[in-house]
Amino acid sequence: MTDFQPQVSKFSLSSIDTEDSTYCLRPYCTDEVDQALSDSIQHIGLLHPPLVQDSDTGTVILSGRKRILAAKELGWQELACLILKKKTPVQLKWKILLSHAIIGSQLSCIEQAIFFDKASQELDHSTVLTFLPILGYKQNPQLLNTFSRSLNLAPTAIKALHHSHIQPKSIDLLAQCTYKDQETLVRLIEAFKLGSSKQRNLILLALDLTRRLNRPLEEIITEWSRGRTKQNSENRPQQAAELFGWLAEKQSPRLHRADQEFKTFIREIKLPESCTLLPTPSFEDNKLTLEIRFSDRNHFREMWDIIRPAFENSRE
Repeated sequence: MTDFQPQVSKFSLSSIDTEDSTYCLRPYCTDEVDQALSDSIQHIGLLHPPLVQDSDTGTVILSGRKRILAAKELGWQELACLILKKKTPVQLKWKILLSHAIIGSQLSCIEQAIFFDKASQELDHSTVLTFLPILGYKQNPQLLNTFSRSLNLAPTAIKALHHSHIQPKSIDLLAQCTYKDQETLVRLIEAFKLGSSKQRNLILLALDLTRRLNRPLEEIITEWSRGRTKQNSENRPQQAAELFGWLAEKQSPRLHRADQEFKTFIREIKLPESCTLLPTPSFEDNKLTLEIRFSDRNHFREMWDIIRPAFENSRE
């Protein structure tokens, strides 16, 4: 393998095929120059040489496309690159490409998915699994399935995942929604800046409601928008709380009313902080459980002498 280690060599930029995007990991591979990167290269120089490989048609870019485009934009004629030999084993090529791509940066969920998708076109499944630890994952086949599903989402959802507006944990649930519902969910998640757990809760609510009502999510959200008050219209957390409450009521009116009535009851009886009153799951009956916290056994003994008579009287 040592015979195939990449070597640093200067290349004429005109000999590098910048139109070939075979190995580009970005979801939208364009020739647009990153101005911040261009300014950095101009003032500091190129600290991390791009990775290229000889091919039958010329020199192709494996990693570092944005740096090469920035250098061309600056008018450079030559550029120091890491060069892989033409006959480098395919598995080693993809391993070096991934290792090079993550130096000094973190690949987005979508960039990782694109890497595994492209590597799978040249390598078998078991070999591709061996690349997961390079990114800090265990060799879990299910993870590759999740990556694959992410690339089949609506373009809006793919873009949101790429920019970390949606968390990877939401991919499998999001994939169960229609493209149109995915677009609505992305809009809501970005507008309210929802975290991972709230994203998941919103998608679960959307899946249940759209299936039971047989209506697109956009129609359901429009119904909420028309019915809500205009107060605190700029308070995003409060808007999100209103939306979640409305969707929960829409999903299960009886359960939502029971929950609201119980919360009102708790406020009215003014329980001390050391006590918690719990209903049965889903309010299936009227039974309640009272939890009382004591600082230690001595405190419990003191209080038990006071409250025991009340319990004994309740049994009579």
